[in-house]
Amino acid sequence: MTPKLTYDIFSSRSTSPDAASTKMSSRRRRYRRGTKSCDVLPVKAVTQDLQESITQKKLKLISNLKLKTDEIHAMRDLLDIEIHQNECLGQEVLDLVQSRCNEKELEKYNHFIEDANNITNLLLSLSGRLSLVENAIKMNVGMAKDQMKFLCQKRAKLLEQFNDAKDLKIFTDKQQQIVSEFLLRQFSRKQMSLFERYIKMKSSLIVEQRELDDKARLIEMQMQCLRDSIPESEQFRLQPILDKALL
Repeated sequence: MTPKLTYDIFSSRSTSPDAASTKMSSRRRRYRRGTKSCDVLPVKAVTQDLQESITQKKLKLISNLKLKTDEIHAMRDLLDIEIHQNECLGQEVLDLVQSRCNEKELEKYNHFIEDANNITNLLLSLSGRLSLVENAIKMNVGMAKDQMKFLCQKRAKLLEQFNDAKDLKIFTDKQQQIVSEFLLRQFSRKQMSLFERYIKMKSSLIVEQRELDDKARLIEMQMQCLRDSIPESEQFRLQPILDKALL
C-alpha cells in the first residue's frame, strides 16, 4: 500500500509520514538547543541585581534626606538670627526695667522671664515624649503584655507631669499679669509694646527652635538606619558615594 503523502510547510516538496516525523524531531532538537541562551538567569544573579537596585534606591533616599537636612540647617541659621535679635530687644527692655523700677519689681521681672523660659521648654519636652510613647502604643498592638503595661505606665506618668507643667504655666501667666501691671505705671505705650513683643516672640521662637531640632534629629536617624541597612560589603564599595551624599 502506498503511504499517504504529507505536505511540509517549511518545504515545497511532499514527504512520507516517517520522513516528516524525523524532520520534526530534528527541528525540535534544534529549537531546544537554540533556547538555551534564553534560559532564566541564575537565582544568584537575580538576587544580586535586586540587591543592587534596592541599594541604589536607598542611596537616593539618603541623598534626598540630606537635602532636607541642609534646608533645616539653613532655616535654623535664620532662626538663630531672629533669636539673637529678640534677645537684643530683651536686653533693651531689661535696661528700661532697671532704670525705671525698684529692686523688688526688678526681681519679679527677672523671675518671670526665667520661669516663662523654663516652663515653655518643659512643656515642649513633655509633649514630645508623650507623643512618642502614644505612637509606640498605637504602632505595637501585638506586643507582649508586660511591654504594653510598661508603656501605659510611662504614658500615665508623663501625662501627670504634663498636667503639672500646665498648672505651672497658669502660674507663669499670672506672673506676667503682675509684671505688666507695674510696667504699665513706669513704661510708655511704645515701651510697653516692646515688652509684649519680646515675651511673645521669645515663646514662639523657642517652639520653632524645638520643632526644627526635632525634625533634624529624626532625619538624621532615618539616614543612619538606611546606611546601616546596606550590607557591609556594599558599604565598603559605595563608601565614596555615601560620603558624598552625607557631606
